[in-house]
Amino acid sequence: MSSSKKKTKRKPNSVTVHQVTEFIEEQPDDIPEEVVKELIARRFESMTYSGPIPHPQLLKEFNDVIPNGADRIMTMAEKQSGHRIILEEKVVNANNRDSFLGVVFAGVIALLIVLGAIFLIYNNKDIQGFSLLIGTSVAYISVFLKSKSRDDKDLKEKE
Repeated sequence: MSSSKKKTKRKPNSVTVHQVTEFIEEQPDDIPEEVVKELIARRFESMTYSGPIPHPQLLKEFNDVIPNGADRIMTMAEKQSGHRIILEEKVVNANNRDSFLGVVFAGVIALLIVLGAIFLIYNNKDIQGFSLLIGTSVAYISVFLKSKSRDDKDLKEKE
């Protein structure tokens, strides 16, 4: 069986660039350039990353090109992270303050309106006093319910 005339096919991956180059050099000079382009394969590598810290291999390369390059990049990332944390704390604190002040001012306004309604009722202006009290109560309750439903919707979207 070893004397059989079957030829084995080579896998395309088993041909090296060196072998292709030798084959091209052995050919006559009048080989069209298109054939050469078809025979030579080029390899392109790309590496992507997101965030402030590059891939460890890139950090090594930065270190080779720039003195203390990796350390400088890590320091920059740490400073940026600290800065972002400080900004987020300021935003959260401002939102909490604004929310608290909104509740306080709404409570003060509601209390003034209720006192005004009581004053009107006390001075025999019953219709105006009750309409002011009921109208304000409906407005405050509707704002509360709308805000509550919006908060529940936001919470569901975050989950």
